[in-house]
Amino acid sequence: MERTYYLTLRGRIRSWDMLTALALTVAVVAACNPVTQGSPRPASAKTYWYTRSLRYDLAVVSGDHPYMAFSSAVRELWISADGSGRLRIAVPALTFASTVDESAWEAAGRPSQRAIDQSFGPGGLKYEHVELLPTDTSSLKKVVAASTAAHVNEIGRIAQLLLETPASASLRGSLFEVASGLPNTTEKTGTDKLGREGRLLSGPTTFDGLAATHMLLFDASDFRLLEDTTILDSLPLGWDIAGPIVVSRATVEESRIATTTDLVPAATSAVSRPGAP
Repeated sequence: MERTYYLTLRGRIRSWDMLTALALTVAVVAACNPVTQGSPRPASAKTYWYTRSLRYDLAVVSGDHPYMAFSSAVRELWISADGSGRLRIAVPALTFASTVDESAWEAAGRPSQRAIDQSFGPGGLKYEHVELLPTDTSSLKKVVAASTAAHVNEIGRIAQLLLETPASASLRGSLFEVASGLPNTTEKTGTDKLGREGRLLSGPTTFDGLAATHMLLFDASDFRLLEDTTILDSLPLGWDIAGPIVVSRATVEESRIATTTDLVPAATSAVSRPGAP
Protein backbone atom coordinates (compact mmCIF):
# COMPACT_ATOMS: atom_id res chain seq x y z
CA MET A 1 0.00 0.00 0.00
CA GLU A 2 1.26 3.46 -0.85
CA ARG A 3 1.76 5.73 2.13
CA THR A 4 1.59 9.49 2.07
CA TYR A 5 3.70 11.75 4.24
CA TYR A 6 2.18 15.20 4.42
CA LEU A 7 4.36 18.05 5.56
CA THR A 8 1.92 20.14 7.56
CA LEU A 9 1.98 23.71 8.83
CA ARG A 10 2.63 22.37 12.28
CA GLY A 11 5.96 20.92 11.24
CA ARG A 12 5.14 17.23 11.61
CA ILE A 13 5.22 14.36 9.17
CA ARG A 14 2.45 11.82 9.43
CA SER A 15 1.95 8.59 7.49
CA TRP A 16 -1.45 8.08 5.92
CA ASP A 17 -3.23 6.16 3.23
CA MET A 18 -3.28 8.22 0.03
CA LEU A 19 -7.08 8.47 -0.06
CA THR A 20 -7.39 9.70 3.52
CA ALA A 21 -4.29 11.88 3.66
CA LEU A 22 -6.04 15.04 2.64
CA ALA A 23 -8.88 14.50 5.08
CA LEU A 24 -6.49 14.14 7.99
CA THR A 25 -4.39 17.07 6.85
CA VAL A 26 -7.57 19.11 6.78
CA ALA A 27 -8.39 17.96 10.30
CA VAL A 28 -5.14 19.55 11.43
CA VAL A 29 -5.93 22.76 9.59
CA ALA A 30 -9.48 22.75 10.93
CA ALA A 31 -8.07 23.06 14.42
CA CYS A 32 -7.61 26.72 13.47
CA ASN A 33 -10.47 29.13 12.81
CA PRO A 34 -11.72 31.38 10.04
CA VAL A 35 -10.94 35.09 9.76
CA THR A 36 -13.63 37.62 8.97
CA GLN A 37 -13.15 40.45 6.52
CA GLY A 38 -16.15 42.21 8.04
CA SER A 39 -16.19 43.85 11.44
CA PRO A 40 -14.54 41.28 13.73
CA ARG A 41 -16.74 40.18 16.62
CA PRO A 42 -17.20 36.85 18.39
CA ALA A 43 -19.41 34.50 16.41
CA SER A 44 -22.70 33.55 18.02
CA ALA A 45 -24.45 30.21 17.79
CA LYS A 46 -26.39 31.56 14.80
CA THR A 47 -23.49 33.01 12.84
CA TYR A 48 -20.33 31.58 11.34
CA TRP A 49 -16.99 32.86 10.28
CA TYR A 50 -16.64 31.86 6.65
CA THR A 51 -13.29 31.73 4.91
CA ARG A 52 -12.18 30.61 1.50
CA SER A 53 -8.47 30.01 1.08
CA LEU A 54 -6.11 28.56 -1.46
CA ARG A 55 -3.99 25.76 0.00
CA TYR A 56 -0.73 24.36 -1.30
CA ASP A 57 1.14 21.50 0.37
CA LEU A 58 3.95 19.12 -0.38
CA ALA A 59 3.21 15.40 -0.11
CA VAL A 60 5.98 12.80 0.05
CA VAL A 61 4.71 9.31 -0.76
CA SER A 62 6.69 6.19 0.11
CA GLY A 63 6.13 2.57 -0.83
CA ASP A 64 6.92 0.50 -3.89
CA HIS A 65 6.70 3.61 -6.08
CA PRO A 66 7.82 6.62 -4.01
CA TYR A 67 7.22 10.10 -5.35
CA MET A 68 6.76 13.74 -4.36
CA ALA A 69 3.79 15.83 -5.40
CA PHE A 70 2.40 19.26 -4.68
CA SER A 71 -1.29 19.42 -3.81
CA SER A 72 -3.35 22.54 -4.55
CA ALA A 73 -6.94 22.92 -3.38
CA VAL A 74 -9.58 25.46 -2.45
CA ARG A 75 -10.74 25.15 1.14
CA GLU A 76 -13.89 26.66 2.63
CA LEU A 77 -14.65 26.69 6.32
CA TRP A 78 -17.68 27.83 8.29
CA ILE A 79 -17.31 27.82 12.06
CA SER A 80 -19.40 29.07 14.95
CA ALA A 81 -18.28 29.95 18.47
CA ASP A 82 -19.68 26.66 19.74
CA GLY A 83 -17.38 24.69 17.44
CA SER A 84 -20.06 23.67 14.95
CA GLY A 85 -19.71 24.31 11.26
CA ARG A 86 -18.78 22.91 7.91
CA LEU A 87 -15.55 22.07 6.09
CA ARG A 88 -15.45 21.82 2.31
CA ILE A 89 -12.39 21.11 0.16
CA ALA A 90 -12.40 20.66 -3.57
CA VAL A 91 -10.62 17.74 -5.22
CA PRO A 92 -6.97 18.83 -5.13
CA ALA A 93 -4.87 19.25 -8.24
CA LEU A 94 -1.50 17.51 -8.21
CA THR A 95 1.75 18.68 -9.75
CA PHE A 96 4.95 16.68 -9.51
CA ALA A 97 8.49 17.51 -8.52
CA SER A 98 9.82 15.86 -11.68
CA THR A 99 8.83 13.57 -14.53
CA VAL A 100 10.33 10.73 -12.51
CA ASP A 101 7.86 11.46 -9.71
CA GLU A 102 4.96 11.58 -12.14
CA SER A 103 6.01 8.24 -13.65
CA ALA A 104 6.16 6.73 -10.16
CA TRP A 105 2.65 8.04 -9.45
CA GLU A 106 1.40 6.42 -12.64
CA ALA A 107 3.14 3.16 -11.72
CA ALA A 108 1.40 3.31 -8.33
CA GLY A 109 -1.96 3.29 -10.10
CA ARG A 110 -2.51 7.06 -10.29
CA PRO A 111 -3.87 7.31 -6.73
CA SER A 112 -6.25 10.21 -6.33
CA GLN A 113 -7.46 12.31 -3.44
CA ARG A 114 -11.12 12.93 -2.79
CA ALA A 115 -13.13 16.03 -2.13
CA ILE A 116 -14.29 16.70 1.42
CA ASP A 117 -17.61 18.14 2.53
CA GLN A 118 -18.30 17.52 6.19
CA SER A 119 -20.56 19.14 8.76
CA PHE A 120 -19.71 19.31 12.46
CA GLY A 121 -21.86 19.62 15.54
CA PRO A 122 -20.96 21.68 18.62
CA GLY A 123 -17.39 20.99 19.67
CA GLY A 124 -16.53 19.35 16.36
CA LEU A 125 -14.19 22.16 15.37
CA LYS A 126 -11.81 24.06 17.59
CA TYR A 127 -12.75 27.70 17.97
CA GLU A 128 -10.10 29.94 19.49
CA HIS A 129 -11.62 32.84 21.35
CA VAL A 130 -9.17 35.50 20.22
CA GLU A 131 -11.44 38.19 21.63
CA LEU A 132 -10.13 37.17 25.05
CA LEU A 133 -6.51 37.88 24.17
CA PRO A 134 -4.86 41.07 25.47
CA THR A 135 -3.94 43.74 22.94
CA ASP A 136 -1.16 45.14 25.08
CA THR A 137 1.98 44.01 23.25
CA SER A 138 3.91 43.11 26.38
CA SER A 139 1.11 40.97 27.80
CA LEU A 140 0.32 39.44 24.42
CA LYS A 141 3.94 38.42 23.92
CA LYS A 142 3.79 36.41 27.15
CA VAL A 143 0.52 34.76 26.14
CA VAL A 144 1.92 33.77 22.74
CA ALA A 145 5.07 32.34 24.29
CA ALA A 146 3.07 30.37 26.83
CA SER A 147 0.75 28.89 24.21
CA THR A 148 3.41 27.46 21.90
CA ALA A 149 3.95 23.71 21.68
CA ALA A 150 6.64 21.27 20.66
CA HIS A 151 5.51 21.34 17.03
CA VAL A 152 4.84 25.08 16.70
CA ASN A 153 7.04 28.01 17.69
CA GLU A 154 6.02 31.60 18.35
CA ILE A 155 5.76 32.73 14.74
CA GLY A 156 3.76 29.61 13.96
CA ARG A 157 1.44 30.30 16.88
CA ILE A 158 0.92 33.87 15.69
CA ALA A 159 -0.01 32.50 12.27
CA GLN A 160 -2.63 30.27 13.91
CA LEU A 161 -4.09 33.22 15.79
CA LEU A 162 -4.38 35.30 12.62
CA LEU A 163 -4.91 33.10 9.60
CA GLU A 164 -8.48 32.03 10.32
CA THR A 165 -9.71 33.90 13.35
CA PRO A 166 -12.00 36.91 13.85
CA ALA A 167 -9.18 38.95 15.37
CA SER A 168 -9.85 42.65 15.85
CA ALA A 169 -7.75 45.29 14.13
CA SER A 170 -6.04 46.17 17.42
CA LEU A 171 -5.20 42.55 18.14
CA ARG A 172 -3.89 42.01 14.62
CA GLY A 173 -1.65 45.04 14.97
CA SER A 174 -0.35 43.82 18.32
CA LEU A 175 0.34 40.33 16.94
CA PHE A 176 2.25 41.93 14.07
CA GLU A 177 4.38 43.82 16.59
CA VAL A 178 5.03 40.65 18.58
CA ALA A 179 5.99 38.76 15.41
CA SER A 180 8.27 41.52 14.14
CA GLY A 181 10.09 41.54 17.47
CA LEU A 182 10.94 37.82 17.43
CA PRO A 183 14.67 36.96 17.17
CA ASN A 184 16.10 36.97 13.63
CA THR A 185 12.81 38.12 12.11
CA THR A 186 13.11 40.46 9.14
CA GLU A 187 10.62 42.67 7.30
CA LYS A 188 10.32 43.69 3.67
CA THR A 189 7.63 44.35 1.10
CA GLY A 190 6.11 41.19 -0.37
CA THR A 191 3.37 40.02 -2.74
CA ASP A 192 1.08 37.03 -2.33
CA LYS A 193 -0.14 34.57 -4.96
CA LEU A 194 -3.12 36.82 -5.67
CA GLY A 195 -0.90 39.81 -6.40
CA ARG A 196 -1.66 41.66 -3.17
CA GLU A 197 1.22 43.64 -1.72
CA GLY A 198 1.91 43.85 1.98
CA ARG A 199 4.44 43.77 4.79
CA LEU A 200 6.27 40.46 4.81
CA LEU A 201 7.78 39.10 8.01
CA SER A 202 10.21 36.18 7.74
CA GLY A 203 11.52 34.23 10.67
CA PRO A 204 13.41 31.00 11.28
CA THR A 205 11.60 27.81 12.18
CA THR A 206 12.09 24.08 11.80
CA PHE A 207 10.18 21.60 9.71
CA ASP A 208 10.55 18.00 10.85
CA GLY A 209 13.92 18.95 12.28
CA LEU A 210 15.05 20.70 9.09
CA ALA A 211 15.85 24.40 8.78
CA ALA A 212 12.91 26.34 7.41
CA THR A 213 11.58 29.88 7.08
CA HIS A 214 8.09 30.91 8.13
CA MET A 215 6.75 33.93 6.25
CA LEU A 216 3.67 35.97 7.13
CA LEU A 217 2.34 38.58 4.71
CA PHE A 218 0.21 41.31 6.30
CA ASP A 219 -2.03 43.88 4.71
CA ALA A 220 -0.23 47.16 5.36
CA SER A 221 -3.45 49.04 6.09
CA ASP A 222 -5.04 46.88 8.77
CA PHE A 223 -2.65 43.98 9.52
CA ARG A 224 -4.90 41.28 8.11
CA LEU A 225 -2.92 38.16 7.38
CA LEU A 226 -3.02 37.66 3.62
CA GLU A 227 -0.74 34.66 3.27
CA ASP A 228 1.09 32.15 5.46
CA THR A 229 4.02 30.32 3.86
CA THR A 230 6.62 27.85 5.07
CA ILE A 231 9.76 27.27 3.00
CA LEU A 232 12.16 24.41 3.59
CA ASP A 233 15.67 25.85 3.44
CA SER A 234 17.63 22.61 3.43
CA LEU A 235 16.39 19.38 1.87
CA PRO A 236 16.83 15.83 3.16
CA LEU A 237 19.37 13.63 1.43
CA GLY A 238 17.92 11.81 -1.53
CA TRP A 239 15.41 14.49 -2.50
CA ASP A 240 15.88 14.98 -6.23
CA ILE A 241 14.55 18.53 -6.26
CA ALA A 242 16.14 21.95 -6.17
CA GLY A 243 15.76 23.84 -2.92
CA PRO A 244 14.57 25.85 -1.17
CA ILE A 245 10.97 24.78 -1.75
CA VAL A 246 7.56 25.87 -0.51
CA VAL A 247 6.18 23.03 1.58
CA SER A 248 3.03 24.78 2.75
CA ARG A 249 1.11 27.89 1.81
CA ALA A 250 -2.29 29.29 2.73
CA THR A 251 -3.61 32.31 0.84
CA VAL A 252 -6.79 33.90 2.18
CA GLU A 253 -9.01 34.65 -0.81
CA GLU A 254 -12.19 35.72 0.90
CA SER A 255 -13.65 35.77 4.40
CA ARG A 256 -16.71 37.21 6.08
CA ILE A 257 -19.57 36.62 8.51
CA ALA A 258 -22.14 34.07 7.34
CA THR A 259 -25.55 33.21 8.78
CA THR A 260 -25.69 29.77 7.16
CA THR A 261 -23.33 27.03 6.10
CA ASP A 262 -24.92 26.86 2.66
CA LEU A 263 -22.54 27.00 -0.25
CA VAL A 264 -21.38 30.47 -1.20
CA PRO A 265 -22.37 31.61 -4.71
CA ALA A 266 -19.59 31.45 -7.27
CA ALA A 267 -19.60 35.23 -7.61
CA THR A 268 -18.09 35.57 -4.12
CA SER A 269 -14.87 33.87 -5.22
CA ALA A 270 -13.40 37.27 -6.10
CA VAL A 271 -10.79 38.62 -3.71
CA SER A 272 -12.35 40.65 -0.93
CA ARG A 273 -10.61 43.95 -0.19
CA PRO A 274 -12.62 45.56 2.59
CA GLY A 275 -11.55 48.53 4.58
CA ALA A 276 -10.31 48.26 8.14
CA PRO A 277 -13.05 47.75 10.72
